[in-house]
Amino acid sequence: MVDLGPGIYGTSHFYQAHEKYYLPKTCNVWTAKALQQAGYPISPYMTMPVKSLLKRMEEFGEQLD
Repeated sequence: MVDLGPGIYGTSHFYQAHEKYYLPKTCNVWTAKALQQAGYPISPYMTMPVKSLLKRMEEFGEQLD
């Protein structure tokens, strides 16, 4: 994973991607896909707004800081 530097939110960072970024294939979708592969019951394309992604995460009992 290649860290490209600070992101725009708090302690976030930008990382080099292996896929192209375009709407509707955003970082929220990539995150949801990773969670799905880890066994969480989540639909990547239902998490477009970050609030939707975080709401689904709360349902799993996990908290991101």
